[in-house]
This record gives sequence, structure tokens and C-alpha cells, in this order.
Amino acid sequence: MKLSIASVSALLFSSAISAESCSQRSITVRAKVIVTNLAPMQGTSLTPVWVGIHDGTFDTYDRSKTVTVAMERLAEDGNNDLLIRDFANSEGTVWDGTVGTEPIAPGRTLVETLEFPYVPGKPLYISYASMVLPSNDFFVSNGAPTAHMIVDEDGNFEGAEIIVWGSSVLDAGTEVNDELPENTAFFGQAEPDTGVNENGVVTLATGFKDASEDGILADPIFSNADFTVSGYQVMNVKIVPMEASRGLRGSD
Repeated sequence: MKLSIASVSALLFSSAISAESCSQRSITVRAKVIVTNLAPMQGTSLTPVWVGIHDGTFDTYDRSKTVTVAMERLAEDGNNDLLIRDFANSEGTVWDGTVGTEPIAPGRTLVETLEFPYVPGKPLYISYASMVLPSNDFFVSNGAPTAHMIVDEDGNFEGAEIIVWGSSVLDAGTEVNDELPENTAFFGQAEPDTGVNENGVVTLATGFKDASEDGILADPIFSNADFTVSGYQVMNVKIVPMEASRGLRGSD
């Protein structure tokens, strides 16, 4: 079942509703999702950001474990299609979508108005995922599915604001970080899935090669892309309830 979406910009959204939610009486929640690339100019860009709303059971990844095929495609190529499929086929999912249709440059903000169903008495959580550009397989996402509650058990929708720091950028462990243009997304790679397989696990990213090594940081376009610098901010994800949806028990 697809939800109707009130769009305020040329952003693409797809929706998924769990069978459990459909079997009970629900009310419509209206909210805005605001995504901002907080990186400095000449810093990192982001692929279109996947956002999912669920009951706290949908997990995007686990540290020190192999990523799913869906997360590999997102982390290497910024392709959200398989993640959207996995979300739609999972229990406890309410809504998901991709914010943006092209790389999100430093300083850019995207705003989308959305609608999703809410079953009173059940808390809801938000998850996000995006590839860090340029890179071989760096990404950002919340590993704990219950990290960001947006609706509590009493039906209070307070929303959430998430600041993603450079210190939380992740390495999917699926592709060697050689930073060669032909293997690195947004740095010259012409075809998806063309890097050298690493066969590793998810770890915190240690950063790019030093600028003296002719990698990403040596390119003036990305001279401020060192996300390991203290205080580096990657992204802000905010979900804001529309006024009528704050007290969901009284909404319709």
C-alpha cells in the first residue's frame, strides 16, 4: 500500500506500511523531514538520504558484522533500492523514503512534508542512512533501531533532531579504500560496484589518505573533506510534527 505524500520540493519518496498497522485503526500523522548537509564548503557530500519510520525493530547494520547486500549497495554506490525493498518486506515498518534525487552538497537543505499512519499506544522510531561522498564505502546510519524515538507510548509526537558527527562515519568493510578515481564514487567512478572487494565488517571509518598521497584530500574540490577533524559535522536530520499532529490521540 502506498501513502499519499504532500511534496514541497522535487524529492522522491516511496512508502511502505506493515500488515500489522493496516489491521488496526490508525490515524494520519503529518510531519516534515528536514535534511541538511553540515559539512564545510569543499567538504563531504551525501547521497540521497534514506529515512525509515518503524516500531523499533528495523536494524540497518551492526558494528563488527558484515553488512547486508542492501547496505553494501548504499555504502558503495548510494543506491537505496534494496534497502527500500528490505524495509517493505519487514514487520513493524510504517513508512520510508529517499530524500533527494542527486548528491547533497555542503550547506544544502532539503525539506519534505510527509504523511504516515500511527496506531495509538505504540511508539515509533526514525532511522536514516546515506553514503558519504566521495568514498569507496563510507556511510552514516544509526545502528541502534531505538536510538531516536519520535512518538512515545502516550501518543506524544515530539519529533527528533539528529546531528551526525564526523567521528561516527562508518566503513562498510566491503570495498578497499584505495581512493582510486575509477573505484571511488563521486571521484571519477563510471560504473557501480567496480571497487576491490574487502570482505570485511563494519567499523568506524579512519578517514581518507593524507593529502600528500594523491587521494581525495589532494583534490581542491574536497580539501575540507577530512571528517576526522575535531568538531566536523556531516549531517542534520530533523523530523518536525505539523501542529495538528503533536497530540496524536486527538488527531484524525
